[in-house]
Amino acid sequence: KMATPLGWSQGGSGSVCLAFDQLRDVIESQEELIHQLRNVMVLQDENFVSKEEFHEIEKKLVEEKAAHAKTKALLAKEEEKLQFALGEALQCQEQSPAGVQQEGPAHHQVQ
Repeated sequence: KMATPLGWSQGGSGSVCLAFDQLRDVIESQEELIHQLRNVMVLQDENFVSKEEFHEIEKKLVEEKAAHAKTKALLAKEEEKLQFALGEALQCQEQSPAGVQQEGPAHHQVQ
């Protein structure tokens, strides 16, 4: 017969088997819980970004917004210049009589 492990009672093989079965059930429950937690961790890895990565992306977004605002302001300035030039061109066109050529080469008649 095998020796009873230290700390176990010698109350008979039935109580040892019962304790072993209970211990096995606890271990199986813990293994199932560990498996579920690992699945949760995998989902978290897929769905979340690290704080450092978030702050890096947030910083880039702020920089992009600043660059966009600067470009938008430059575009508005250029559009204003263009509108002014267009207005000047239209004004010149309205002031000159139709069919009269301005600043062209002199026409010579052949004799």
